[in-house]
Amino acid sequence: TDVTLTNNQGNGSGVVYVTSNCKLTMTNVTASGNKAYNGGVLYISGSAAVTVKDSNFTGNTANAYGGAIDHRSSGAVTVTNTIFSGNTAAIQGGAINAKGTGKLTLENCTFDQNRALATKTEAGLICRGGGAIYVSSAANVTVTGGSFSKNNAAGTQDVTTAGSEMTDA
Repeated sequence: TDVTLTNNQGNGSGVVYVTSNCKLTMTNVTASGNKAYNGGVLYISGSAAVTVKDSNFTGNTANAYGGAIDHRSSGAVTVTNTIFSGNTAAIQGGAINAKGTGKLTLENCTFDQNRALATKTEAGLICRGGGAIYVSSAANVTVTGGSFSKNNAAGTQDVTTAGSEMTDA
């Protein structure tokens, strides 16, 4: 509660790495200028369950997936009343990359000017999209309330889904 994470570098995935049977609750957290390979601030895997409330993720970067959060867990992840602004992922999910099978619930969140960039490889440009959120085929995401503004990903906009279940409640 009431934590500031500023200009940290994650070794690999996430400045905060949550895995296995862990449960984490973050309330009134300000995270800005953080950088990691996956999940610029949070990398969630295994069966971890995470709750984020009344927080602000601004200007965080992932070298691959999820500029602020990379959700790959089978546990539930709930984000409420949180602002995602100016976060960047090199491949997909400018703010959030949702690849986990656990339910991702977003309630009254603001997504503004997040981006997923194209990455040049020998085969050409790769960008799976999701300026604000990328939702994989395994993910189950519910969005209630909130707003999306000026998010971008190489030709796509706010949310990109890959044959997955996403509900706008």
